[in-house]
Amino acid sequence: MEFALVIAVVVIALAFDYTNGFHDAANAIATSVSTRALTPRVALLMAAVMNFLGAFLGTEVASTVGKGIISAPSGHHGLVIVVDASPVPSPGT
Repeated sequence: MEFALVIAVVVIALAFDYTNGFHDAANAIATSVSTRALTPRVALLMAAVMNFLGAFLGTEVASTVGKGIISAPSGHHGLVIVVDASPVPSPGT
């Protein structure tokens, strides 16, 4: 049962990250494209490369959050809380 919850949490997190990337990319490049500082193609390429590199170059924020800002429950109860707290994207987004 606990393994199924781990799989569910991972799948929900990946789905959220995937959809969140669409919105973050638009926010990150809107200013540079609207001011014509960069073409849309160059801005999207830069956003894609930097987001990819950012995922691999640092874990300081995750370490800070994980070191005691909150005390998370462990085991089965912790996984249930994470699944319950995960946002469900609406069909229009």
